[in-house]
Amino acid sequence: MDLLKRLVFKLYCVYHEKSPLQRGKARLGIVLLKLFGLARYPINGLQLELNPVSDIDRSLIVRGRHNGSLGPRLQELMAQGGVFIDIGANIGYFSMLVARIPGTQVFSFEPSPREQQRFARGIALNGLNNITLFPYGISDREELALLNLYSLANPGMNSRLKAHGEMVDQKECFFAPLGHFLSEKLLSQAKVVKVDVEGFELHVVKGFAPVMRLLEQAVFIVEVSEANLSKAGHSAAELYAFFASFGFEPRLGLSGKALYDEEFRRPRGG
Repeated sequence: MDLLKRLVFKLYCVYHEKSPLQRGKARLGIVLLKLFGLARYPINGLQLELNPVSDIDRSLIVRGRHNGSLGPRLQELMAQGGVFIDIGANIGYFSMLVARIPGTQVFSFEPSPREQQRFARGIALNGLNNITLFPYGISDREELALLNLYSLANPGMNSRLKAHGEMVDQKECFFAPLGHFLSEKLLSQAKVVKVDVEGFELHVVKGFAPVMRLLEQAVFIVEVSEANLSKAGHSAAELYAFFASFGFEPRLGLSGKALYDEEFRRPRGG
């Protein structure tokens, strides 16, 4: 049955990507999801249950990857094992990809109940006992706040901020600084910290401030979108200034791109 599902979903994904006609595309995807449910795919050593509606899932179905070169970069940085912290893990693809590397410990944060459910299913499906999934968000203070959930077509838009798109629900979630959840010992062992929270990045990294002395050896990979940051009243320049204040340097530098992943690290010997 999975072979049939995968064939149907692949055909739909190609149609969705190539057809100039937009009307009815999303509706057809939802019909297929209701008819077939999720299909299991072997991708990059993982077993993933995917659907044709989500843009994240379609990228994995068609290209075998999501978010360009981020997956291979994480695998490269974590090749020798260590602690990986994933903030804004969504369905957990990057967390699970890293967790396959021997000697890794993964700590993932995802406040959306809908995405938590899929992530937990992926952990079980792949027998990954080195992932700790926290059903909470990271911020610069302890608080209960509303998380805006967007449609299945674009779950990557889930955010504390209201964005353009079809918001389908709101959930009250607990947010706190990173040090509230992880011990000083674990933080000092962090090798990579990934942050992807749709415009709320500066609030997240400000929550790192009390523990940055413990994270000096970590590489931070942070999604940068000037448009999303501006909705929170911030700018990319403020994000760069925060890391610079702790002696971290960017790999790319401020870019005119609408959306990109920046990498911050302390210079060797620094």
